[in-house]
Amino acid sequence: MSDIDNQKTKYSVSVVVPFHNAEQTILQTLGTVYEALYKSNCIDEYEVIAVDDASTDSSHRLVSEQFPSVQVFSVNKRIYYLEAANKGMFKSRYDYVLLLTQGLFLPAGYFDDMMPHVARENVYMCSARLMGSGGQLSRRMLPVFGSGRIGMEPDVRDEGGASIMLQRGNLLMNREVMLSLGGYDTMFSAHKSADLELALRGWSYGYKSIFVDSVSCQIVEPSASSQDWDKSNEKGQEEWNEILTHFYYQHGLALVKYRLRMNFFFVLSMVIPLAAFQRTRWALFKYIGNYNSILNERMWKYGHPKFSLQEIADYYFK
Repeated sequence: MSDIDNQKTKYSVSVVVPFHNAEQTILQTLGTVYEALYKSNCIDEYEVIAVDDASTDSSHRLVSEQFPSVQVFSVNKRIYYLEAANKGMFKSRYDYVLLLTQGLFLPAGYFDDMMPHVARENVYMCSARLMGSGGQLSRRMLPVFGSGRIGMEPDVRDEGGASIMLQRGNLLMNREVMLSLGGYDTMFSAHKSADLELALRGWSYGYKSIFVDSVSCQIVEPSASSQDWDKSNEKGQEEWNEILTHFYYQHGLALVKYRLRMNFFFVLSMVIPLAAFQRTRWALFKYIGNYNSILNERMWKYGHPKFSLQEIADYYFK
């Protein structure tokens, strides 16, 4: 799209920023958001929504005082990133939603550069590069499906384009598609591995996720992600997300094989009480305790995909 076309096409956007104890970074994050909105030639309507996830510092007060136009919603008990993100996204009212993490700083030209990508047909969401103090933190991710595995690997060519997952930080979404897919699935842990499922659900219904390599956002590490999920059992939460992803997206013989392997490791973890198996035991006990809910979720949200994982890989990534 040319610069002239970009100036003529106007968009409306809701910016959503979940935060917890972010007094060190939240004002700078919001400052870059408003600068990008003010300098944009393509945004004609916008709103900024902040979701305070039970902060105990002064971040809520600072936001309200320094940015009175921000809509701040609070919860009294920690709900972590997925639920906080959903709360903000579901309250949004404009055509596109930009979901940020605390400590993410937008470049001034973010919206003019990114909106033409997310406005393309059948695009669900886009993300720019994440740059930390030590260098690049995100890449385009390619699918690795097969032998009962649902995985991904970074694109060694370091190019933009279709990506099987977009890392949280800056997720620019088509709001209508996001609502139709239901946002984040809060059955998952808020661990960053949940980002794979968010993109997979879009891909399975024919909506693309695009990594834009020409735009970069600065992110403060580790503060940007340190509050996203409960760190007390990080490995167990990651394994829980892996179990759910495989159960939701595998079918037939592949699912049977995965469940047999899962049962084997569960028995092994009970027979050999090594600390290395602690996360496996935790995740599988949680799976057993929530089996009926998981089964209902699979039938309701994941039961009628347009494309299988292999079809996605063959059609979009080869």
